[in-house]
Amino acid sequence: MIINRYLSPGTYSRIFLLHIAFIITALLASGCYTDKKSKPGTFDMVVVFRIDVPVAKASSILFEKDYIFHEGMDNSKGKEYFKKTGPKFIVQVPQEKLSNFKLEMKDIPQIYEIYQADWTIEKD
Repeated sequence: MIINRYLSPGTYSRIFLLHIAFIITALLASGCYTDKKSKPGTFDMVVVFRIDVPVAKASSILFEKDYIFHEGMDNSKGKEYFKKTGPKFIVQVPQEKLSNFKLEMKDIPQIYEIYQADWTIEKD
């Protein structure tokens, strides 16, 4: 009598370890392990564009200014504010460039509002 042992008990543990390694690698590659809060010496500023400005145009405006940014916002304004405004970006601004940043952004007509992100407020 021939017994096929394609999946021996050791195979299950190897498959499990392979899955765990894959998950850890995916988390590290995607950046899910990082915190949203800014680095020391920088401020998270939320730049809100007008509702008629497309995302591509908004990101190109911020790209020209040489700041580190990503799409998103804090929860301090609520859902109604989110629906009534356009694209939102979180910009990391060094402390020494904060006043210059505010002046630069006020001169751009496509920007609706600029404010400092508050990660302690949770509105729905």
